[in-house]
Amino acid sequence: NNILGTDEVVHLRGWNGCRMGDRLVFGTIEPRISINKVVLASFVDYGNAWYISGDIDSWITTAGLELRIDLFGFVLACGTAQEIDRWKNEDVPTNYFRLSLVNPF
Repeated sequence: NNILGTDEVVHLRGWNGCRMGDRLVFGTIEPRISINKVVLASFVDYGNAWYISGDIDSWITTAGLELRIDLFGFVLACGTAQEIDRWKNEDVPTNYFRLSLVNPF
């Protein structure tokens, strides 16, 4: 549980796996180009979760592109992403749509 008393879910764009733990580190590097309320971003997401009493698995790193628009307090995003190694192997990335109520910036 976190300090608010509820469990937290963090999603790295382009990764569909699951990690459990009582420790978490994650972040994003995201250069953006914006024109009015439309934003084009390239990104690298990274993270890991583990239990303090267990071993630490390898870090997860994903990368992709995202187009998003601010619609009256909602953010609608469309993107494509996958793990870094899959880009190197020229695999087909995962496409996604996302609607959020929180605008981080």
